[in-house]
Amino acid sequence: MKVLVWAQYFWPESFHINHVVEELQAQGVDVTVLTGKPNYPEGKIFPGYRAMGIHTEHHEGVEIIRLPLRARGKNSGKGMALNYLSFIVSGYLFALGCYAVESLMWFLSTPHRLCFRHFRLYTFHSSSVPR
Repeated sequence: MKVLVWAQYFWPESFHINHVVEELQAQGVDVTVLTGKPNYPEGKIFPGYRAMGIHTEHHEGVEIIRLPLRARGKNSGKGMALNYLSFIVSGYLFALGCYAVESLMWFLSTPHRLCFRHFRLYTFHSSSVPR
């Protein structure tokens, strides 16, 4: 099975989704993670990354696709809102129209849940989603 995990935060940031992906992979699932550039909790893009552009890397056998986003900044409601919005826009532009997977798993932090509380987890079949 091929699964795309869409999560704003992922390794090297420390979130529960890291363990979920590790367990899926251990069970033989082909996992790709679509995420943003790491910037939590410092509020600035980690060294070795840049905010713009799409960056692909691998960590412990998992393909990680990093999308452009605006760093959240420190203690700024406006900065956090722009951070969440930039990830959502980047994700829609990249993931939903061009990545063939059997399942899509969203891992949403609280602000995303508030925005998408009416959305459901959708299952895509490789034959119906262009690559």
